[in-house]
Amino acid sequence: MNLIESNLQVLQDLKFFLQEIDYRTYTEKSELFFNAGIGQHCRHIIEFYQCLIEQLNSGTICYDKRQRQMLLEESSLAATDALTAIMNWLEEEPDDQKLQLSFCHSKDAESAISFIDSSLYRELAFNIEHAIHHMAIIKIAAKILSPEIEISAHFGVAPSTIRHYRQQEPSVAG
Repeated sequence: MNLIESNLQVLQDLKFFLQEIDYRTYTEKSELFFNAGIGQHCRHIIEFYQCLIEQLNSGTICYDKRQRQMLLEESSLAATDALTAIMNWLEEEPDDQKLQLSFCHSKDAESAISFIDSSLYRELAFNIEHAIHHMAIIKIAAKILSPEIEISAHFGVAPSTIRHYRQQEPSVAG
């Protein structure tokens, strides 16, 4: 599986999950998650990909400039549509290109902006890990809010962890 296919798989897993949950589960916030909910985590994942796509032609990516669209937090349908658009872009198999990553590493002043050399494929690799991290939180929230929901054992789990678990399984001698 290549990098594009891996991104598509992670986003497809999230899209499938969103089609399985109800409005309450998607929008309910919990103090356990710092007054956030599944919708906010989905928005966050989506907007990182949107930043990458929308800022790509400028050559500089700044994830701090995401739009924080409330509709993505409040509507799993809007989130699913946004995921579909991202997946459609990925299916065009964009070529790798050099980029600069811009970020502010201070909570106090935007004057502390740094730049790091990166590339489209490096940022796609980052977005996979970022999405999986948030999907793990989403999985915990879903299990607390709606324990009856069946979620794939691999949802929100890094591929390296899945491979590690498989290696730990006792082999069956035949």
